[in-house]
Amino acid sequence: MNKSGANLTQTDERKSLHSGQKTSKPPFNSSVIRLFMDLQLSLDPGSGIPLHRQIYEEFRRLILSGEWGAGKKVPSSRELADLLDISRTTATSAYNQLLSEGYLKSIAGSGTYVSNELPDKLLFAGTKQEEKTETNGRRFHDHLSEFGKYLAAQGDFETEGRLMTGGSVSIEQAPLKKWRKLLMKHTEESSMLALEYSKDSGGYRPLREAIVEYLRRARGVRCDWEQVIIVSGSQQALDFIVRTHINRGDVAIVEDPCYFGAHRTLSACGAKLAPIAVDENGLCVDELEKMTSFKARLIYVTPSHQFPTGVVLPLPRRLKLLQWARDNNAVIVEDDYDSEFRYSGLPIPALSALDDSGITMYTGTFSKLIFPSLRLGYMVVPPDLVHTYCWAKRMADHNSPVIEQLALTDFITDGSLEHHIRRMRTYYDRKRQKLTQTIAKCFADKVKVVGENAGMHLTVRFPEEIHSDRLRELALSCGVPFRSTGANYLNLPWPQGEYVLGYANIDENVLSKSIEEFARQLQLT
Repeated sequence: MNKSGANLTQTDERKSLHSGQKTSKPPFNSSVIRLFMDLQLSLDPGSGIPLHRQIYEEFRRLILSGEWGAGKKVPSSRELADLLDISRTTATSAYNQLLSEGYLKSIAGSGTYVSNELPDKLLFAGTKQEEKTETNGRRFHDHLSEFGKYLAAQGDFETEGRLMTGGSVSIEQAPLKKWRKLLMKHTEESSMLALEYSKDSGGYRPLREAIVEYLRRARGVRCDWEQVIIVSGSQQALDFIVRTHINRGDVAIVEDPCYFGAHRTLSACGAKLAPIAVDENGLCVDELEKMTSFKARLIYVTPSHQFPTGVVLPLPRRLKLLQWARDNNAVIVEDDYDSEFRYSGLPIPALSALDDSGITMYTGTFSKLIFPSLRLGYMVVPPDLVHTYCWAKRMADHNSPVIEQLALTDFITDGSLEHHIRRMRTYYDRKRQKLTQTIAKCFADKVKVVGENAGMHLTVRFPEEIHSDRLRELALSCGVPFRSTGANYLNLPWPQGEYVLGYANIDENVLSKSIEEFARQLQLT
């Protein structure tokens, strides 16, 4: 017998494994065992990876590397089990995986062989992967639609994405215990139908009915349950509305400054934007009368807490806006993204609550109320458009997750949602007061704060003589999460030194200390 064990026959190896006879073949847990024609299989029983998985990976490596070519016969599961001194079940599990994925083929009465057509080669047929990486980007960019080219031309996603929000909700205050309980309940109790595709793309009817009652109490909006369409957040609702109502070249009126996600969505669909200025009382509705050279199809507004300025559209302007839209046959898109959090004054009814002509499309979200990753929102559409928007939802993603809809239904109907909103309103108000007091103490009348009476963010305006780049860098170094409003302005010049400050998900004491340090260092510059 060869002392190195390099040329052990299959029979010799089997005998040595079962007889206890000492050979020069490395023991099993040394991880190297010889198979046919000097081909090696490397295993490590102590790695924590199941042996059947290790065997699968080793066979796959040998096949893809060409060491075992097409048509090569492999040991039977019994022979493999004997060679490796493992159970036949383990060997069979590895082979079944290789067979199911197409690396091996079984021929009745003959044995198991390496397949002629490997799954990996079918995926990348005809071109080396490195060649594809170099050429696909250029080739496919030429085939992009105008929409695709618009998206390709946008800036870094992470940087741009941060501009689209005024700050997250407080994650640490999310009702996770209650939510986990509801998910477990519906996961355990729901019928198998809850795991299938929903037959109603508009959403789970009891949830839509619960939203109808909630909107009636909280926002004065009156509608039938069919008019409520469940969507994956208000951004999806906006996307549906724009693609359903806007053709390339159509005019859409937007606020200036405007929510980043809205004007980008409109522009991506080819809309011509007609920005209307926002003052301390919201959209300057009187400016609409000057728009006589074109016909607008859509008006996008955030009347309850304008983004990014935070101002609130007063009742007289709301009524005048509705009248203008009626007279000019335009659709109003009312984005009511955080109206639940109002800290002073009486709430003003939603535009949709004042609309008696069915020209308003209302959108809301639970991501700002419960937690962002919930990705459930809703839109309220005119009765004669219900069918259209159910089809829009079906063509986009068929339906929103059903289990989450079941849990959210309970969360609303048992009073948990409104209890959570009341609790969070008090929680955010405490943060807001602490923050505004700190800013007033540090800057006195040198800095103007606007939009602080609602929502989860406020806007600060520094004197324009302060260099904006220096201000932003200094704030960042001190831990003050300022976000420039520059990307929100369209026609109007960006007021140098205007920033959004989201405070919902930041400890107010930590943020206050950061602002104090920022103010101290700013005075030294």
